[in-house]
Amino acid sequence: MGPIEYTGISKQFEVNATEEEVKEMMDDNGEIRYYKVLEWSLPRFEGESPLLFDWIASRMRNYMVHLMKTTGWKPHYYNPESNIIILGDHVARFIGVQSARMLHGFPSVEDTWSSWDPLDAVGTTKECMARAAYQEIACCLHFIDD
Repeated sequence: MGPIEYTGISKQFEVNATEEEVKEMMDDNGEIRYYKVLEWSLPRFEGESPLLFDWIASRMRNYMVHLMKTTGWKPHYYNPESNIIILGDHVARFIGVQSARMLHGFPSVEDTWSSWDPLDAVGTTKECMARAAYQEIACCLHFIDD
């Protein structure tokens, strides 16, 4: 199976969002947030909102506890021992930050949160998530040691 070739606007490639759905993608200031666009694009079954972010967050929490027990890692931002845990909203923000960084050419983490060079910094990521929180969530992404 190969990719579907893009041939211009058609039913397959058209974004079919209503005005109400576009408003749901906006924050209180009327700005569209990347994680809300991603959430909107996920499939819904029987009208239920997707639980993908909550599922990912639970996997990240489990892995964080595993790292703390096996390697002695002490997270600074999130700490399950103090009941400050990674939630689905945090994962959604993390994915939104990744989307924003992608649109800016994936600058380094240092450049993304830079306070010295505002031209390199990605303002939407700085608004959305603290650098320490981003780095701790990124540490909890794993694919091979499960």
